Amino acid sequence: MQINKLAIAALLAASGFVVAPNMVSAQEAMPDTGWYFIVNKASGQAVDPWGVSPGQNVFLQDFKKSGRQKWQFIRQVDKKTGKPLNKYLVKANSDSEGLNLSPHYIAERTAILDSEKNLFTVVPTSDGYKLTNAKASGDSMYAFHVENLSTEVHFGPDEADPKYRWDLIKTEQ
Repeated sequence: MQINKLAIAALLAASGFVVAPNMVSAQEAMPDTGWYFIVNKASGQAVDPWGVSPGQNVFLQDFKKSGRQKWQFIRQVDKKTGKPLNKYLVKANSDSEGLNLSPHYIAERTAILDSEKNLFTVVPTSDGYKLTNAKASGDSMYAFHVENLSTEVHFGPDEADPKYRWDLIKTEQ
């Protein structure tokens, strides 16, 4: 009986040793509040609004590390526990307040800048980040290529395709 208890204790200790580092690395994988470029894994292009005013369309453009391609991620905190969440407000780089990345009101259109606060859930995956949005019914952000036009930023059911995955590249403001 004593041997079985020791064996079980050893197994639990061993499994705890294996699980704990995975939990820590997943937490470390979450971006902190700060400035990031949002770059699509499939195209290598960055999320870039056409202008910095409410209602402007957001497309994917060649990644040039330009000012308009910088986005401020503001990590939300649980009000009861004080612990950081995987939810972020994503704001455009602008002198104007309240220019937030948002799905378009019409699902078949590219994302826009909106004055309404709009939270994104950021989920680390083995091949980049998945960004989902409650306003888009929890659908994932993805690159939607339009022949002979700029690539659009749409939201839809996650197909685990690189067009649904994003690199968040830390930058200085």
